[in-house]
Formats: sequence, structure tokens, C-alpha cells
Amino acid sequence: MSDQIAANWSKKTIGDLADVVSGGTPARDVPAFWEQGTIPWVTPTDITGTSGRYLDESADKITGLGLASSGANMLPTGTVLMTSRATVGEAKIAAVPCCTNQGFKSLVPKRDVDSLFLYYLTQFHKEGIKVLGSGSTFLEVGKADILRFPVTVPDYAQQKIISRILDSVDGAIEITESLIAKYQQIKTGLMHDLFTRGISKAGILRPIYSDDPEQYSHTEAGVIPCDWTTALVGELADYHNGNSFKSSDWNNEGYPIIRIQNLNNEESFNYYCGPLAEEWTVRSGDLLFAWAGMRETSFGPRVWMGPTAVLNQHIFKVVPRKSVVASSKYLFYLLSHYLPEIVNEAHGFKDSFVHITRKELTRVVVGIPSVEEQEWIANILDGMDQRIASEVGSLNKLRKQKAGLSHDLLSGHCSLTAAIPGKAVKEAQDMEAH
Repeated sequence: MSDQIAANWSKKTIGDLADVVSGGTPARDVPAFWEQGTIPWVTPTDITGTSGRYLDESADKITGLGLASSGANMLPTGTVLMTSRATVGEAKIAAVPCCTNQGFKSLVPKRDVDSLFLYYLTQFHKEGIKVLGSGSTFLEVGKADILRFPVTVPDYAQQKIISRILDSVDGAIEITESLIAKYQQIKTGLMHDLFTRGISKAGILRPIYSDDPEQYSHTEAGVIPCDWTTALVGELADYHNGNSFKSSDWNNEGYPIIRIQNLNNEESFNYYCGPLAEEWTVRSGDLLFAWAGMRETSFGPRVWMGPTAVLNQHIFKVVPRKSVVASSKYLFYLLSHYLPEIVNEAHGFKDSFVHITRKELTRVVVGIPSVEEQEWIANILDGMDQRIASEVGSLNKLRKQKAGLSHDLLSGHCSLTAAIPGKAVKEAQDMEAH
């Protein structure tokens, strides 16, 4: 990459922009250092365990005696709290005066350095900062390395504009993330209602059991509407195990081999170009069930939305029996709802890894509405999934936009007006003026 930098930018070090301050920990066995403490004492978990760019609270607080007894230092509002151990380079801006433990090299901005710009600059250079700690048994970056880390920066006015532009994109990202979380929460509640109350012929949710118990029956599948039946999971579909592909079967082209990790967005595939068997050939829209995997991560039902592929072992191809199940889509939602009961039948390994046999899976009892009601339920949940997918798509676009803007605005290789439209610069200037 060229060393040429844009006009009004200059080569600096982090030490030119900020004072680098370390932290410390008061003795844990001295109550006077901790009890009734009011000074926020920040640890890396406070940074990595919360969202947003600002930190106004910490899990632990210390007293003035605790502060004086340790290597911790009071940090003013606007300090960039940057982790320097283990999770190196993670950061937030202090929204209140605070101190930190020794897992930080915090940056107190000097004159004519915008704290929000400094935050974005550290995040842009996070990977480079991490490299400073590579080679250590315990990853840690020292103060001297941080002080001399090279950066390029514009004048103060441009810093303010750049930080406000990136802040507005982050704001849009946070709003979209909140929408996704809200819709997912709504879907969770909706799934519970649809698979315990269902939809009446009037097209509305049936009343809850306590309001009208006569509409419900007590069954092996739990309390379900009277006009539902019960069935074993094995009566709803045929379950075909994947093929046991050997490394000698792998190729650089052909049909993708679906492994458990590929059900969790892993894009790296092995390929197969030999003869096919229908039992382990998978097409877009087919229902799969990973019968071995991590609890709440890879274990359970998935709908394959990729190209025609072949199925590896440890995954069932689930073929619904159309006489009792409306669609693969409905069966996916049904199995998702009953997944806790299915997990109870599974065998655990190291608490999180579970596997289940075909016999154990297929003996789980579930409630089954009419095929017509199944279609209503599936369509409602599919509509919610489409809404979530739309927001996820918007979120991915915003993240991509931010990545591009961060490179253009923070690398110093192009001017502000070249990086973004003049209208956006004007809007950011207006925001700053107000």
C-alpha cells in the first residue's frame, strides 16, 4: 500500500494522541477496599460483556482506600478503555469517571483529539495492536508498544466529522440489532402459543387453558387442544442417516458435502463427485436434523437452503409423511418447539455435546393439529422468519458499509470528501454544530 496520506492528515503515534494509563487491583481480602465502594472499577468482562460504544457502569466498585492502595488510576469521562490482556484491543469510551484493573492500557485523549475518533481509530487498528502481543504465552501488550504504535490522523475538525459519521452508522446497527432481538423474542412467544394453543377455526389463537380448560386435553405430549391428536416423532417422517464419506471420497468439485459445521454457516466444504443415493442427497428446502452436536448450537433441526448437496453422517435427512404432516417447514417448527424434550432423550458428553439415536428421537410424543391448522401455523412463523431475515440482511449491509467507511475514513489514504458524498459530510457538520 502507498505511504501517501491525504491532505490535512499527519503521521503520529498513539502516544502523540493520548496518555496511556494502566490499572490495578486492590487486595480482595480487605473489606475496606470494596465494601460500599462507589468508584466504578472496570474489568475486561465489562467491556466484552456489554454492547455499545460507551460504558457507564461496572460490575464491581471500589472505595477511595481501595483506589489508593492499588495501581489503579482515576480516568476521566471520555477515556478510551482498551483491553491489553487476553482479549487485546477491545474498547469502550468511559461515560463516567472510573478506574480499571491491570488488564487495560487506557487512552486519555490529549488536546485536540476527539475521544470518539480515538475509539474508532483503535478499533480500526485492533488487529495490528493484537500483533504486538503475539508470541507471548499469555497475550499481553505493553505500555511502550501502545505508545509507539503508528497511526495517521486528520485535524480535529475532520476527526469530529469522521467520528460522527461512523457513530451514526453504529446507531443504525444498534437499532437494527434491537429490532432483530425484539422479533426473535416475539417469535419465541408465538411458537409457544401456536404449539400449545393453536389456531381455532375462526383464525385466532384459542383461549389459554386456565380461561377455558374444556377446550384442552391432558396427553403424553402435555396439555393440547381437544381436536388435536398425539403422535410419535417417528410417525411423522422417515429419517435417513447421512453417508460416511472417507477422505478418499473428497474432491475439489462436485456436490458439497454437508457436515455439522456447515449447518452453522461454515462456508468451507469438501466435495463429492461419485454416484448418488436418494437417501443422502439433499436439495434446497429439505429438512435435516443434526443428531450429534453442541447443545443450543448445532444439535437439532435445520432447513437446507443451499444447492443440491450430499449429506455426511451424524445428520438425518427428514422426509415428512404427507398424510400427517403439511410440509417440511411445519415439521421444522414442530421439532424446534419440542427440542427441549428431544434433548432430554439425548446422551450428554462434557455437558454441552449431545447425541441421540434414531430410536430415541422417534419415540418422543408430540401434539398434532389438522393439516390445515399446520399450514396456518407454518405460514405465521415463516412470515416472522422472513421479517427477521430481512432485518438480518439490513444488518449485514450496515456492517459492510461500516467496514468500508472505516477503511476509507481512518486509513488516511483518501480525503474525507473522496471517501463519502459531500452531502454526508455536510450532514455530519450540521450534527456537530448542534
